Amino acid sequence: MRVILNSDVMHLTGLASRGIPPHIEAFCKDAIESGAKLVLPRTVLLELQRFQSEYAEQRRNELRKASKLMTDYGVAVPIHDVENLVKNVDLIELFGLMGINLEVVDPLLEDYQDAERRASLHLSPQSASAKADEMRDLVIWNVAIRIAERDGKALLVSRDEVHSHDRGADEAAAVGLLRASTFDDALVHLGRASPVGTLAIRLLAPVWETLRQAGLPLPEQLAISRVAEGTFVSEPIGRLSGSFRFSAVGSSGPISAKASIRPYELEGHIEVTLRNIVIAGKPRDPDSLQVVARGDLPSTPPIDERIAALRELVGKKT
Repeated sequence: MRVILNSDVMHLTGLASRGIPPHIEAFCKDAIESGAKLVLPRTVLLELQRFQSEYAEQRRNELRKASKLMTDYGVAVPIHDVENLVKNVDLIELFGLMGINLEVVDPLLEDYQDAERRASLHLSPQSASAKADEMRDLVIWNVAIRIAERDGKALLVSRDEVHSHDRGADEAAAVGLLRASTFDDALVHLGRASPVGTLAIRLLAPVWETLRQAGLPLPEQLAISRVAEGTFVSEPIGRLSGSFRFSAVGSSGPISAKASIRPYELEGHIEVTLRNIVIAGKPRDPDSLQVVARGDLPSTPPIDERIAALRELVGKKT
């Protein structure tokens, strides 16, 4: 599956010659290991390269100012060619040296023409009340839709509202375009276990069938497509609880809810509260559900064992 990356998730806050942020490198390598191919629309690459050029020029200016300051104070400064000292970075080449191959896809004329139409008429996935006619994000949307339709499936990773809003849900579903706003969400789509996703699955496992029996159209087998806003607590004895938002695809279409899973007052039981339940794009009536499931919450090692392990790790580092 191809994973289309937007600039907001691939943004580098400094000159890339200093290295790629660890979270971007880790995601890219995890995605590749899952069999995915990483795609940058040309518009995204151009934006990233523009930022890199600006960062490079900032560094050159710093060198020029430092040289002038030293000269003003009578300090002899060798003549340096700042253009060669600080060079623009070729991002595709840099990622390639790290074993990360990025496929650059050029928008077609049809992508630009349709983006112009959507922008001018304020058509989905753009908001009808949008104050700006932003074509760039619509071009990326069209590229992602085209790739998904061609391949049968694709994943767009972007935090931009145009790409992530429910307005585009039907069009995306029609061609098999999955959407994620974070790397963690993307890894769930790719079948890779992100830390947040792993904890959510562990908490849902003992209560999944109870939620199905309560009338929620969840898939028979535990399968979630997105986890977000996770907060997890491990008690001193190691028992795990938490709250998080999750999404799945059930018999009635996509379903999402905010889950809170914690111990019930009766031993061997689990209290589950779901809020903001949305099924196939519509709020459930009622949009909350509370059930008690028989079973035990998952556990982590007791706190004394975790502290001992941490001390051992710190000891090895020092």
